[in-house]
Amino acid sequence: MKNNTEPHLREAHKALAREVITFLHGREAYDQALKISQALFSGNIKDLTADEIEMGFSELPAITLTEDKNLVDVLIESKLASSKREAREFINNGAVSINGEKNQNLDLVINKSLAIDGRFVVIRRGKKLYALIKF
Repeated sequence: MKNNTEPHLREAHKALAREVITFLHGREAYDQALKISQALFSGNIKDLTADEIEMGFSELPAITLTEDKNLVDVLIESKLASSKREAREFINNGAVSINGEKNQNLDLVINKSLAIDGRFVVIRRGKKLYALIKF
């Protein structure tokens, strides 16, 4: 049995999740959930629509921007950094991604032109910390 020889693949878990989600919500909901989870783990955020981002990131800390803001300030406001020094350090070290793409530009301004479908920017710090920026 493959689960015994390659437990890290979690095939039984995936099969159970597929069956439960498909039974409760339908195949389309399962396909969408799979697409969102794969984008999260691969970092391919740009492959998602704004509606999928809204669904997949609904539990994330979120802030709403009404004006353009420097990335350093956005990191602090979204609680991904505790100070400007720390935010600059994260950016310089390549620990910050904008919509799935690494960013080391301290002067980057977060604005609506960066937003997916004009609605959301997803910022990731490190491997697991995310924040959703709404416009």
